[in-house]
Amino acid sequence: MLLLLVPWLPVSADDAVTPHVAFDAPQGYVQESGAVVLTGTANVPLNEVAWALRDVATDAVLQNGSFLETVTPDGDDTWTWSHNLSVPETGCSCTFTVVQGSVTAELVLYLGAAGSWAPVWIPNGFESVEHDGHPHSTKMDNLSMDSVHHSVILNGVDPVVVELPLIFPPQRLNGSTVEIQRCEASSNGVCTSPITVLMLPIQDTEASASITFTPEQWSPEGHWSVTSMVVIDSVLSRSTSVTWEVLHDVTPPTASIESPATANESERVFVLINATDPTSGQVHLADLRPTAPDGVVTVLAHGVNSLEASFSPHLAGRWLIEATV
Repeated sequence: MLLLLVPWLPVSADDAVTPHVAFDAPQGYVQESGAVVLTGTANVPLNEVAWALRDVATDAVLQNGSFLETVTPDGDDTWTWSHNLSVPETGCSCTFTVVQGSVTAELVLYLGAAGSWAPVWIPNGFESVEHDGHPHSTKMDNLSMDSVHHSVILNGVDPVVVELPLIFPPQRLNGSTVEIQRCEASSNGVCTSPITVLMLPIQDTEASASITFTPEQWSPEGHWSVTSMVVIDSVLSRSTSVTWEVLHDVTPPTASIESPATANESERVFVLINATDPTSGQVHLADLRPTAPDGVVTVLAHGVNSLEASFSPHLAGRWLIEATV
């Protein structure tokens, strides 16, 4: 009888390979005339591809198709690909999107005359990685370019710096501004006051764009709905509009604890937190911990959206219960 011993090594989540389609060109690739030759790699078979070249300003599909011009196997479960595009006569700030099953990759292109170019918002879920010194697109959760939506929370006196998910045409980031149309709003984003306009300068730090939210500019406290946020670059070209939310909340919530005044040793004790926050309208239990008579502190498990928990006191004496909301 022969006995074969085969070692078994578990594969961790960190070792799992994420399906992706990638571009060799950097985000914001420029081609003013002629044909655009795009190349890239993939670790999924590109046998059911859909691609489209879309004008970001008008959302019009300029070109599309159901296959890439060349797809070549390059080792185990890897492929290289290439595709040619003609530059639109009118020029555009465009996105080239490749979809293979559940995997989507998107590249921002500036094509044709520079007068047609403008800053482009990057949708949520878009990721980029550094490769040979250039950012490359990776998997994106099949979101359109108008799906950018962000929330900003101002819960102190200090300004909050927020990096903007943007791609700029060449040499246009410095001197850009953001035009914000905003209003005081209900917790579900409905305006409760007239819309006002706020202009903020964009800070250019190491090729990234950011703006500073100052609490004084978002007073009184409460929810604010940004109904339109448009980036204006250094030659006054305007991006498409996106919506944001701002919550200005520095007033702490009020809270109280309900629990039995007495309990038998090892009897399960239920603790209920009563908490309200009139500014945000939302309260979450961050931490709940009883301190035993001998000084030992236990952190109780609780649901993410729950304001209650339970524990069993194992020592006789006075127990202290503290909650953070």
